[in-house]
Amino acid sequence: MKLISAIFHPLILCTYYFLVIYFIQPNLLSPIPVTVAPKLILVIFVASCLLPASCILLLKLTRNIGSLHLDKRSDRIIPFVIIAFIYTVITWFLIQRLVLSTQVITTMGCITVLIGVLCIITLKYKISIHAAAIWASAGILSALSIRYNLMAFYVPTLFSFVIAGWVSSSRLVLRKHTTTEVWSGSFLGFLSCFIFIYFCP
Repeated sequence: MKLISAIFHPLILCTYYFLVIYFIQPNLLSPIPVTVAPKLILVIFVASCLLPASCILLLKLTRNIGSLHLDKRSDRIIPFVIIAFIYTVITWFLIQRLVLSTQVITTMGCITVLIGVLCIITLKYKISIHAAAIWASAGILSALSIRYNLMAFYVPTLFSFVIAGWVSSSRLVLRKHTTTEVWSGSFLGFLSCFIFIYFCP
């Protein structure tokens, strides 16, 4: 169960999303040439995963947070604000510098907004970020598949639901969250991202 939580950690999901696009629907990365796309994905990985992880490690070393696992609600506030800022910069860069497809830009905007909402919620309540993130992925893939009739996304979407179930269950088995925290994260992640992607102009 720990392995499942680690493999599908919220910080790595953005990279997985771009990998799915690259291997299944690479035209969505236009105008980036297919030969250059791996470099873009590497940049996304560094910016959306390694950089936030390094910031969290630095916060731990400077004793601004008690644990790298961010089990306490109070430990999550500063890291979430930092992550929200980083994702905002990434989204701005993709919009202003690369001008990628509407689907990709909308997705990054959706993820950034979700992180902002989770920041606000964390000020008062603890919620499962793992559940919110993985179900957000399922919501994004579902909405993209339906709205744009992307048949190539059907199988990844199906797998995303299975994986989301595994991740949510792992958080309960590991006793990292209560049932309410996992369900609230799941509903928030899936519904907000599905609605955002499906109805956003």
